[in-house]
Amino acid sequence: MASTTGPRGSSLTCMKVLSKLAKDALELPPAQRLALAQQAFERFHSRCFWFMRRDAQITEQEVPYICERLRADGGRPGFLLAAQILASPQDGTRIEGKV
Repeated sequence: MASTTGPRGSSLTCMKVLSKLAKDALELPPAQRLALAQQAFERFHSRCFWFMRRDAQITEQEVPYICERLRADGGRPGFLLAAQILASPQDGTRIEGKV
């Protein structure tokens, strides 16, 4: 079997494995996604959510809005955290919402 190489000389098989590992690392079960959104809300409250009650409990329906605000006002850390929160488990789709 011929060896096919990707960018920078890495094998395509290796790249596929690394891609899957990275994707799996981002996929969260719904309960963990909600917990991560709550932590993000608390961490970025003064920067992104200053107009909301500090003790607000985030629901699943509010997750897309939380991610929208993280992307808009959270800087690079908020943007990356929003991507991690929105990664949907198993099917590779994303949660619908304005982001």
